[in-house]
Amino acid sequence: MIRPLCFASLLLALVPVGGVRADPFPALQAPAGIGLVDPAIAALDAQLLHAADADGAQAIADRLEVRRMARLSPTVRLMLRRGQRELVANKPHEALGDMSDAIDLQPDQGPLWRERAAAQAMNGDADAAITDLGGALDRDPSDILSWSALSSIEERHGQPRQAYEAWEHVLRLDPKIAGGANRLLHLHHRMLGDPT
Repeated sequence: MIRPLCFASLLLALVPVGGVRADPFPALQAPAGIGLVDPAIAALDAQLLHAADADGAQAIADRLEVRRMARLSPTVRLMLRRGQRELVANKPHEALGDMSDAIDLQPDQGPLWRERAAAQAMNGDADAAITDLGGALDRDPSDILSWSALSSIEERHGQPRQAYEAWEHVLRLDPKIAGGANRLLHLHHRMLGDPT
């Protein structure tokens, strides 16, 4: 189950994709600043690991997403919101343009890459969606929404092993995520070819 904190991330779970894909994480030119750890996010990540239950984990995950989005400039936030509205209006080409412009302004922000991945998926380009999720995770390896979206799109793309491995990352970051163990079991069955 994907945690729907951002609408575009949720779309990745809803858009079927197909086709053969290239390397999901091609070499990216990382802008300066990538890899710098935000101490507030690191602290929340640590709290998430020790959450008492799924509700507590969800509350911490919500705070993490707010913190990630707080790093976006006002102009970039406006572009992102416009892109999300365009996705709702079924205008993925326009959404891609706005989200690409936002990435041009703040390429070091993982959530922008994750949100553009949703537009790529809605536009029917699974390869580009997976590549953008790779960009998001290069910039923010503890982003549960990006790992969740990657698991979902890999499953829909007919790659159960990659979906399973991405979901394992989700559980390493948030052991108490609602439905986490059941999804892992489902993906394990898919990976082995067992009926689910």
